[in-house]
Amino acid sequence: MDSNEVKLLGTLQAPPDVRTAQDGATVMNLRLLTELPFIKDGEEKIAKEFHRVVLFGKLADNASTRLKEGSTVIIDGRLQTREFESEGVKRSMTEIVARNFNHLTDEPGANIPHENKAQIVGHVGQDPKIGNNFMSFSVATNEVFGGTNGGDRKEKTTWHDVTVFGENMPVEGSVAKGGAVVISGPVHTRSWEKDGQKHYRTGIVADSVSPFTPPAVAPEQNRQEENTRRTSRNPAPFA
Repeated sequence: MDSNEVKLLGTLQAPPDVRTAQDGATVMNLRLLTELPFIKDGEEKIAKEFHRVVLFGKLADNASTRLKEGSTVIIDGRLQTREFESEGVKRSMTEIVARNFNHLTDEPGANIPHENKAQIVGHVGQDPKIGNNFMSFSVATNEVFGGTNGGDRKEKTTWHDVTVFGENMPVEGSVAKGGAVVISGPVHTRSWEKDGQKHYRTGIVADSVSPFTPPAVAPEQNRQEENTRRTSRNPAPFA
């Protein structure tokens, strides 16, 4: 059921950073800028977001021969938050792990509208905090990987910070701890200073929040599943 999808269309603000991991796989980090117009106090403004994007393996090998500073590119991927320690302080970083990319152009000033959109389906971690014209909560998505070619099957949980403002806020009580929700909106990074150090936190500013309803199962599929269950309960005949 869970889903964790991000689509970005933007411009690289620095040369790709390419390195080789300990297992020999290629790792590429990108600094991607998206610019989206919005209206505030009757004036059109531009929201700028800088995204950290990481590509692995063959995808990174392919991108390393095509992308450069100034390239306009589409990234399809997922949000991932990882923890690390820097100068004895525990920190976290949220990045977009690319599943695919599409190199559009290297032409400076190409008039291609940018895009910044995330959609997640998961479970609410706690009851929302509601303030003056805003609501915030966290949503967990689970991803299962491995289990092929004799490997171990593993599950990873990613927590997403979600903030909703103004008219986009859902009806109070419709979002609650443990409930399944569908969230969509742009990826946003905020920054603040504490004890002389700058901190960053990345989440989703939702323009849509709705309860998740599992897709209906067709009557024919229901009958097939029931027949399967009945067959499995019947004892096998003697040989």
